[in-house]
Amino acid sequence: MDTQRITAQIRLSNWGNIVKERMESGQGVNQFCEERGITRSAYYYWQKRVRESAYLKTLEAKSKNELVPGGWMELKENDKPVASGGALAIEVGIFNIKVDMDTDALLLSKVLRALVAL
Repeated sequence: MDTQRITAQIRLSNWGNIVKERMESGQGVNQFCEERGITRSAYYYWQKRVRESAYLKTLEAKSKNELVPGGWMELKENDKPVASGGALAIEVGIFNIKVDMDTDALLLSKVLRALVAL
């Protein structure tokens, strides 16, 4: 790998963390950027790049017929977590999903892929 490629990956990773931090903070983009000295145009540029990267990773996983994108962990049948009340709450960014034992695994996979690609 060349230095430019590594630098680009590090920048993308850093901005991915910034975008995630903004989403988790619940703040609007204007307020978040102002408090951190980030221009809105830079934020939106990198948000787009982060989303495109996530989308490409999802496409790669789909082309390899993987159930989940690389870097995620797939739970095996005997590794299912036991949730209190028979339900599991999943948070992806600002989205909350409740899953129970009757939830279709393929549907859940598709929904999570779509959310990650946002």
